[in-house]
Amino acid sequence: MLQTSEGRVEYAERTERSETHAQAALRLLEQHKIAPNPINFTVAYVHDSGRDPELSRMLNAVLAEGGSLTPDMVREAFERHFGLAREAQVVREGGARLAAEAERALGAAESAQSALGIAADEAARLAERLDRGEGTDPRRLADAARALAMLARKTAQRTDAAARSLDAATDQIGGVRRDLDRVRRELATDGLTGLANRRHFERRLAEEAALARDTGDPLTVMLVDVEGFDAIAASHGIGIGDQVLRLVGKTLADGVRGRDVAARFGPERFAVALPHTTEAEAAAIADQIRNIVAGRRIVRRDNREPIGRIALNVGRATLQPGEEIGHLIGRVETMLESTARRARPGR
Repeated sequence: MLQTSEGRVEYAERTERSETHAQAALRLLEQHKIAPNPINFTVAYVHDSGRDPELSRMLNAVLAEGGSLTPDMVREAFERHFGLAREAQVVREGGARLAAEAERALGAAESAQSALGIAADEAARLAERLDRGEGTDPRRLADAARALAMLARKTAQRTDAAARSLDAATDQIGGVRRDLDRVRRELATDGLTGLANRRHFERRLAEEAALARDTGDPLTVMLVDVEGFDAIAASHGIGIGDQVLRLVGKTLADGVRGRDVAARFGPERFAVALPHTTEAEAAAIADQIRNIVAGRRIVRRDNREPIGRIALNVGRATLQPGEEIGHLIGRVETMLESTARRARPGR
């Protein structure tokens, strides 16, 4: 079975079966013109092996309709299903660095403490000799003072070393925190559009739904599809398709505010969570987004040919009391499909 161990994906299968899955994975990637790099190959292999049903459902939803897999789609699948292992690996590596720095800081602190103890003992012995009148000889008193001064310097040096080690440990803590924040941002972000990815959106939506249930404030969700996207990509190429997706993503990013969350939800589908927003208010936002995108023009770089008006289909629904998130998303998808059917020619 598929397992994860220390951030790695491991397979416990017979050689013959592994070879079969590997060959099928390479054929799938070649069929869709996707480079067989480690990330893409892992997704294709796990899909063919059937070890992750949710991942396979995600890819089959596209393949069943005759669609094409894209590098962005495969990357999203990898981040969605294997991202947590990467995050855990960063935590483990950071923890090892912190442990090493903490050990050095502890050693330096113990050395400084030992030096302080020696200096205190010497000072106590000198005081005893003075009490007994043994320190009246100026030469002996000077020797004792010099010895104490030397101990004081050594103690100061060891204290400085301990402080530097503690500063280094503090820096390591900051570095680990920054590394973890960076990885979490990468795992939460769609590489093409810069929006949140589906994994992050679903987590934030769950948080906002819980808050809406507690406060009674409205929470509306919108799903946005690019009308005729497959035809655009087929006629003008994947590069133009990516430009269209980036344009829609930027329009959504510019339109969100406060705790709103805009995300890339699928290959050509976007999602927006709108806390404190009624369905009527969301309708006005949807109209504004459609008008902005429709007013933009994308042209081919080779011949400056415009690709035409970009139309969006939008579905929306507001969370009802006691409603589960899955049911809410289902209602939005139903409305989106209804909107798309009305937009098709001849309807």
